[in-house]
Amino acid sequence: MRIFDTSRTGHLNIYEFIAIYRYLEICYALFNAYNGSGPEIIKSRLTGLGFIGATQCTVDILSKIFSYNNTMDLNNWVACAAFVLQSRAIYQDLLDQGLMQRTQNPQDATKILDSITLLIDK
Repeated sequence: MRIFDTSRTGHLNIYEFIAIYRYLEICYALFNAYNGSGPEIIKSRLTGLGFIGATQCTVDILSKIFSYNNTMDLNNWVACAAFVLQSRAIYQDLLDQGLMQRTQNPQDATKILDSITLLIDK
């Protein structure tokens, strides 16, 4: 996963590998903690990943994209979580490049997720 290649070398060092492993552990724990499928479950899992206040529209779009026959299995959940993480990485890049103002609002990354998700649905 290129998201974890923080040095952008095309290879993962041991710390980046550990980060992937830990992220998958978190995804697995959230998958087991919130059994079932549907937008309300996805919203709870997103909150567990730190995306507090994702709009219902975003949750519905993620549910539509990453569910198969209205069911989200572990593989689909990991794909959804990877998409969310990529949105977070885009947010971090915008901050690093000075294109966004750094604030103390934890919902800023969620706003980027909302925007990117809406772009996919169009």
